[in-house]
Amino acid sequence: MASVLHCCYRDSRAASAVVTAMQLVQRTLQRMDEAVSVYFTPSEFARRVHIDGGNGAERVHVKPNYVHPAQGPGPGDSETFVFVGRLSTEKGIDTLMKAWNGLRVPLVIVGDGPLRPDVEAFAQAHPMVSYRGQVDLKEVVALLGDA
Repeated sequence: MASVLHCCYRDSRAASAVVTAMQLVQRTLQRMDEAVSVYFTPSEFARRVHIDGGNGAERVHVKPNYVHPAQGPGPGDSETFVFVGRLSTEKGIDTLMKAWNGLRVPLVIVGDGPLRPDVEAFAQAHPMVSYRGQVDLKEVVALLGDA
């Protein structure tokens, strides 16, 4: 299976094999089909993946992740870049820190996760980088609007 070959789950062939086997057993027993009447995905791409995987199009719906009500653009006055999200490899924070290393451009990082100690150390070592931790929605909207 391609998922095992490409280590799709947690960058591990063994873990990918376990997940693939679990999915095959569930499909064989048709338990998922009996128990679930509707699937929600965060994007049209994910919806297509579900449909291509055998779920009926009428059962798969897109429910995007967004902030409601939409805040619209802010003034964008600050010349600061902002990262908001889970501090983990799959969200790209480690890639961002490598790319930012040596830049003289302000960066604000908001969030929490397993790479928090790395982010805190990075922010301490780089005066143009500020780590804010978890903040409320109002502050996130203000930071993004000014960025």
